[in-house]
Amino acid sequence: SKPRYSRPQILDCSDGQEPCIHIVEGRHPCVDGTHSGGEFIPNDLTLGALGSNPDAASERVLLLSGPNMGGKSTLLRQTCMIAILAQVGCYVPATECSLTPVDRIFTRLG
Repeated sequence: SKPRYSRPQILDCSDGQEPCIHIVEGRHPCVDGTHSGGEFIPNDLTLGALGSNPDAASERVLLLSGPNMGGKSTLLRQTCMIAILAQVGCYVPATECSLTPVDRIFTRLG
């Protein structure tokens, strides 16, 4: 079956919204389209507080660990690509996506 893409929701920071990104069943667009070694497992990710609920979880840092070839770099690349695609007006490879605008992305992958 074809991967599902959805229209992301860009949240307005001027309303006092804390920076956040929320992805449900996100997939890396390149890996998902070319992966032939079995099932590609989608990833959920939430960073920052969604909405104006002060009691909501507001993690702004994520420590990602796991074994070699466990998907850590793929998750990082996937999240960055979804943020970029959303901001240029594209549909994103996720069931659901909402985020505040991102003005820079820093990464170092080795």
